[in-house]
Amino acid sequence: MQQYLQADYSFSLKNIPQKYICRELYVDILYMSEYIYWQVKRELQFFQMNLVIRQAKKEPGANSPK
Repeated sequence: MQQYLQADYSFSLKNIPQKYICRELYVDILYMSEYIYWQVKRELQFFQMNLVIRQAKKEPGANSPK
């Protein structure tokens, strides 16, 4: 799970060549990709948190009533 969260992508407009005819479309795709990336990252973190909570419920810990 952790390997998915390791990658951090930097999206920069200065990397887009000016000669693109459909530069605006390219920028839209770039922003959309960034949005999707952060959504997926957030979902993965949420999923991981739920996994930890479920695991903690299964294992009797110090705080569990005896």
